[in-house]
Amino acid sequence: MLFCGVCRSSMVTDRRNGKQLYRCNRAQSGAVPGHGGLAINMDDADDVVARTVWSRLTALDPEDPEDLEWLAEAARRFAAQADTGERQAELAAARAELEHVREALRTLYVDRQAAGLYVGGVGDQVFRESVERLTAHEARTAGRVEELGTAEAGTVAIPSEWTDPEGDPLGPESTWAGWTLSERREFLALFVDRVNVARSVGRGRNANTAERVAVHWAQTPAK
Repeated sequence: MLFCGVCRSSMVTDRRNGKQLYRCNRAQSGAVPGHGGLAINMDDADDVVARTVWSRLTALDPEDPEDLEWLAEAARRFAAQADTGERQAELAAARAELEHVREALRTLYVDRQAAGLYVGGVGDQVFRESVERLTAHEARTAGRVEELGTAEAGTVAIPSEWTDPEGDPLGPESTWAGWTLSERREFLALFVDRVNVARSVGRGRNANTAERVAVHWAQTPAK
């Protein structure tokens, strides 16, 4: 999710003079005239991104629509990460079954009207029984579709310790400190869509690392 602010290409890890860096992956190709490369200290960049995310989480305003929308999108992504896909498969099967039974009902009515089937007393009884059976089946299946759809769209809360951590959320005893690199990436992907790194204004101690890192918050797919 880390991108060069000059050419918009992804950034990759590198090592120079014993230091771990992120560097632009495209600069070496010469595709962007005058773009000789962009790099940033890895530890500094990681710290800025992590602290930016945790700072917003711990300062959430429950009455701010933007904060609520951001948290809802993170919850949706959190649910998607944990979902095995079984519910989606069951929902798809239930929808297909519902369409099948409704088509059977349509066929039943068309046959009676167009082909003159189900005439006489016995025919009427068979028709009514068929309609009742299919209608009951339709109601059961529609209910199941609604139930699964509601569960699919329902809000899943992210862990409360993320919005109200004890102590420094990046401290040595924190949840963040105990996570693997993969777990940290999954966490950040809930709240961030991308991170852009701009050119440095200075070097060494004068490098404006924190100002170079721009976090773009998670947006709903429609946006």
